[in-house]
Amino acid sequence: MDHIKAHYDKYLLAAAGLILAAWALYLAGATSTLHETFTPLPPASNGAAFAPDAKIAQFNADLENMKKRQLWEDAQGSLFVSREYILQGGQLIDIMQGDSEIFPGIPNKWLKEHNLDYTDKKLLERDPDNDGYSNLEEFRAGTNPNDAGSHPAPWTKLRLVTITPEQLRIIFQAISNSSGDEVREVQINTTNPSDSSNRRGVSEFYKIGDAIKIVERRASGETVKTPTPFKLVSAKMRTNDSEPSIVLQNTADGKEISLIQEKDVMSPYPRVTIKDTRTGQEFMIRVGENFSLEGVGEYKLIDATEEKAQIKDLQTEETHAISREASTATPLPHIE
Repeated sequence: MDHIKAHYDKYLLAAAGLILAAWALYLAGATSTLHETFTPLPPASNGAAFAPDAKIAQFNADLENMKKRQLWEDAQGSLFVSREYILQGGQLIDIMQGDSEIFPGIPNKWLKEHNLDYTDKKLLERDPDNDGYSNLEEFRAGTNPNDAGSHPAPWTKLRLVTITPEQLRIIFQAISNSSGDEVREVQINTTNPSDSSNRRGVSEFYKIGDAIKIVERRASGETVKTPTPFKLVSAKMRTNDSEPSIVLQNTADGKEISLIQEKDVMSPYPRVTIKDTRTGQEFMIRVGENFSLEGVGEYKLIDATEEKAQIKDLQTEETHAISREASTATPLPHIE
């Protein structure tokens, strides 16, 4: 008995080992019968796949879109800026929507694209790039109002200032040579530009087809002959119904002028003053005469009326209409 007490822990450890060994043998036997107690699951089916989940697909799409969005710290300017409005006619309008135009005829989009101050009442008159052309002129020409190298054609700055009728300085004096009803030669003189009764020129004699000249005698006694575009094309003797007459033709435009013996005639070619509003330069010319814009090119005045003048670009052969100076002002709309 004393021996057991002395070796109690060893006997206890040996008893625990026997119990564990017996339990292991029991489990081993029970495991061998499990396949008889439980039926194994059948293999996975190869049938139709599950229908896709629409919510999962939408989630994936939203996730991809989110990845593409700009981060706040990368954005230019504030993310909380209101659309632009302007008070016009007592109404607050969105300048980028609707049909309301701040300056009628000019889309608000054009003003925004060129970063123009649309709150400026005189915006159409301004010249941001200092090239001599206003915003209105730039818009009409389709050019960039902020680029001095992009501007309308220089002829668009020309204006008709005055148009002054003039007396024709050529007067038909007499038929100097004829045979029967045939006129062989006529006498033509030059009149004073301010007094037609003063025949200060020298008489010249012309045959049919001859070019006409302005012939003047200066105080020094020198005689100066200046060519004109006219030529003598026909002449008629006196009849019971008419006085002697001649017909001159302008070789530049084909226009004909009839002159009655000793009668003054108004010229069909008035004196015209054209002004370059960009430089202030003025040209005093007559229809059929040429003038040059420095650094641009040469033009010809081909017609003129009280309302406008017609010019031709001698390089491109294009014709352009020039309005009177008084008609160039464009009324600006009222902006509150």
